[in-house]
Amino acid sequence: MDAPLTTSERVYMELRQMVFSGELAPGDRMVQRKLAERLGVSSIPIIEATRRLQHDGLVVSHANWGAQVREWTDQDIEGAYLAREALEGICCRLFVQRANDEQRARLVALAKEFDNQVDSGNSLGWLETDMELHKHIVATTKSQPLAHMADA
Repeated sequence: MDAPLTTSERVYMELRQMVFSGELAPGDRMVQRKLAERLGVSSIPIIEATRRLQHDGLVVSHANWGAQVREWTDQDIEGAYLAREALEGICCRLFVQRANDEQRARLVALAKEFDNQVDSGNSLGWLETDMELHKHIVATTKSQPLAHMADA
């Protein structure tokens, strides 16, 4: 069984969902104090989550100004999807080759949980489950380079 999410992970997931949903729109400034108040946390998880979002390419940081949601061009989006498609295809192929019965059963359980979260309208729940499902696939490949790229 996976460990529960830390506060920093939960904040990361919530901010990521806010970006994906458009609640934090491209170009929006990410004011740490306001986000911390809104999510009921200190500024430290906001800083950590913002760094992860920057690493993910969803946020850009500016010296002496702060962070803002990245504005994507059509070419940026196409490139990101093509890279993710190739990486996930490799990971899935290795999962099929390397997974044992327990790992396969875990994947099926995560897929069912994902469907349940979608059906219930729980966007944070399905996002968390989706990430857990993808992490499970990548972890099963037992490839550090792939895990590193998938985490980027």
